[in-house]
Amino acid sequence: MVKKGLSSFEIRFLVGELDSLKNARVDKVYKTERKGLLLQLHRPGIGKALLLISAPGFMYITSSKGETPEKPSGFCMLLRKHLSNSRIEGISQIGSERIVRILFRGKEQRSLIVELFSKGNILLCDEDDKILGAAEQISWSEREVRTGYIYKTPAARPDPFGMGIGEIHNVLEGSDSSELVKALAISFGLGGVYAEELCARAGVDKKKFPKELSRAEVKRLFTAISGLRREKPKPNAVIKAGKTIDIVPVELKYYGDCEKKAFKTYSEALDSALEKEAATLENPEIARIKKMIAKQEEYIASLAEAEAENRRKGELIYEKYIMLKEILEEAKEARKNHALKDIRKRLKQGIVVRSVDEANAKISIEL
Repeated sequence: MVKKGLSSFEIRFLVGELDSLKNARVDKVYKTERKGLLLQLHRPGIGKALLLISAPGFMYITSSKGETPEKPSGFCMLLRKHLSNSRIEGISQIGSERIVRILFRGKEQRSLIVELFSKGNILLCDEDDKILGAAEQISWSEREVRTGYIYKTPAARPDPFGMGIGEIHNVLEGSDSSELVKALAISFGLGGVYAEELCARAGVDKKKFPKELSRAEVKRLFTAISGLRREKPKPNAVIKAGKTIDIVPVELKYYGDCEKKAFKTYSEALDSALEKEAATLENPEIARIKKMIAKQEEYIASLAEAEAENRRKGELIYEKYIMLKEILEEAKEARKNHALKDIRKRLKQGIVVRSVDEANAKISIEL
């Protein structure tokens, strides 16, 4: 898989790019996958735009509507009711989290909150952040994502792009990670690639114990973080051995030896790479349904086989009805006057008795 999802840093760039959708009107809302949506928008003076939201993982402007189910989900219908003909007032990242808020202005203010972390989720909230509906209703020990509850974000991680040298130093000193690159990836939620990038830009050993960093090394890391934050957008697909291995919004030193394919926008880069990948990979939902159909076909075949066997048994019983009637009568008589085990002697020649179970009063014969 080219990319599992967007990092906090990538969402920061993407949100700036999605500002172009400000004031766009919502024409239609489509369901795409289990936790996926497609917003068909109209931008004044420009025309149609398609915003694809796939939770967890991605959201970007796409060039293709793709396939959408004929029957929309209940949540999709709820969004149509609240968002149709409203306009996008703003798109923002919540802190440094992998959460995006899309603010809509219509008859009433509404927010679409897209959680792009963990299993992902999409929620519709009112002006007070009360949840009106969600793609998935979930309960955690620290928060409830359910209709009627006030939306609360998970516990916030430190944002390295808004911190000073001392604050960055304190976070790294308090990290339980054994290596600097892991501390940057986990404590700041940067992910592996951007943690590697900062170490490379700062010229600091990525395997160094975070608590042992010198003041000078922390300062170089701070400079690297500031430089990455100010980096001009240069979206590109990273290609290695002929395969796309990543899609990034800026030029990265970490991928210095790889081939690059430039795009005008980060959305275009994501759309191009992920659309190609989708063409070669089967949709998990389709695969699930195919597997279910195969099991049902196997079950139907077993039923047909059982039905044929039972039909043949019924035909044999019908053909041998007189003989079976005689056996039943002899068996009853044998139980009255003789031992059931002696029934073989009382039956006509040619009737094969395979077993006699006196305890359960059962006789097995061969037809």
